[in-house]
Amino acid sequence: MEDYQGAILADAVGLGKTWSALAVLKYYEIKGYQCILLCPKKLSHNWIRYLKNRGSIFESDRLDYVVRYHTDLQDNRLETNHTDGLSLETFFQSDKPKLFVIDESHNLRNRKSGRYQYLVDQLLTANREVKVLLLSATPINNDFKDLRNQLSLLVKDDDAGFTHAKGIHVESIDTQFRLASKAFGKWSEDPDRNIRSLLKELPEPVIRLIDRVIVARNRRHIKGLSDGLDFPVMNPPRNECLDSLNISEFARFEQILDALPQVFAAYKPAMYLLQPDPVSVLEDEALRDKALVVIFTSYEDTANYLFDELTRRGYTHVACVSGSGARVSDQPAVLHKNFEPVLERFCPYT
Repeated sequence: MEDYQGAILADAVGLGKTWSALAVLKYYEIKGYQCILLCPKKLSHNWIRYLKNRGSIFESDRLDYVVRYHTDLQDNRLETNHTDGLSLETFFQSDKPKLFVIDESHNLRNRKSGRYQYLVDQLLTANREVKVLLLSATPINNDFKDLRNQLSLLVKDDDAGFTHAKGIHVESIDTQFRLASKAFGKWSEDPDRNIRSLLKELPEPVIRLIDRVIVARNRRHIKGLSDGLDFPVMNPPRNECLDSLNISEFARFEQILDALPQVFAAYKPAMYLLQPDPVSVLEDEALRDKALVVIFTSYEDTANYLFDELTRRGYTHVACVSGSGARVSDQPAVLHKNFEPVLERFCPYT
């Protein structure tokens, strides 16, 4: 990250890419960088939950970064799809140095796509000092060009961006990866192919580049880095048969689940949840700070009255949605005509 302005973390699934990225985000936040996390919208909760004031296991680190979606990389959606008030010119293109962490970066492997071009033109090239961390367990999907296009993001899509990079000296990314793609295609047709034989076919400049900016480890590599580190071992599945279950006796799917014995817990994992004693949010101050309140009603006067009363009584996470728009407690005077971002924030699972 320091020598080449970016890197690709391509560890296998389950080896902690998210936590590693959080450490990088905090490191550069301390150094004064504005940190922006780009991820698929469906994975946004994986990142939002670690932000400060959300009670995560990293709460003491006070992680502070901005979350945006891959689908925001077009038009002015970086602004209009969110309610935090951050604009393209004053934040995403400001003079401050920036770190962009891109989760599931293989989704941006198409160099000709509008999202790719928007990322390069409006975010990377528009900023003077930029670092990029890409996260993907599968940086290559179909062709070596997938990897080339993601590596190009580290140098703002400059074909000669690694010419003077220490220990790399690749004068043209496109030229070297064109040769690598041919070698990869030939290697893919070999029924006895393995990684060692692929490395023999790849151009030396490509190997130098991959070696210096890509971290790709599996469980065996991780175990070799630490004595006494073990991963859970899954037992093979065991077949269990029901004596009888007459489906026609049940009117709803929930009744079928209730009839299944505990050995079928894979179909109802909620049986493992511990049920805490219910506590009223009105009586518990700690819960009050964490509670999300959203008001729906066709009576606008009623909605605004409830909103004003709740905010006056100290509730800090309140949203009001009515026919004329939406209001949120951290910006009570602002009426948001587009209330979808408010619903995404307060009701992410609806």
